[in-house]
Amino acid sequence: MSFREFREMEFQKDICRELMSIRKNLEIIAKALQPPENPPKKDRIEYDDLVQPGRLQCNTTKEIVKPSWPDPYHVIAVDFDGTLVTDEWPGIGAPIWETIDYVKARQAEGSKIILWTNRVGAELDAAVRWCEGNGLIFDAVNENLPEMIELFGADSRKIYADEFIDDRSKPKLPEIDF
Repeated sequence: MSFREFREMEFQKDICRELMSIRKNLEIIAKALQPPENPPKKDRIEYDDLVQPGRLQCNTTKEIVKPSWPDPYHVIAVDFDGTLVTDEWPGIGAPIWETIDYVKARQAEGSKIILWTNRVGAELDAAVRWCEGNGLIFDAVNENLPEMIELFGADSRKIYADEFIDDRSKPKLPEIDF
């Protein structure tokens, strides 16, 4: 056998090994793509079936069930400048008692209150101290409630709330007897 014939035979062996490896990989892939023998049958998909921490799954269903939130309370996000006080940023303006009294009344009824403001740093600290001095204690400041962070697996930029009170939205506050 000449050297050339030997090299050709070795080359053919290498090609056969590669083809066998590819075939084996294709068999593994085909098996993984097969549907389970007895898939569970559901007319409804629960929220936890759709979302897993860190990834979104795509599913089709007849009905998607709204998640059962862990909060049996109402969540209110309230702005500071122009809403709780007149807008004199970076200073602190005069109190807007109508809004302050409304937020306090809702909190007394069991609502969770989030201070939702553009203030940061020393200006934010001053606003929080001012609110505490006027009887407003917040459940969160510029972030979601801890139970919402746990539910979603992160603190989204968007605050989860049932009601947003902000001077930019010109809210109409319901009448409440104090």
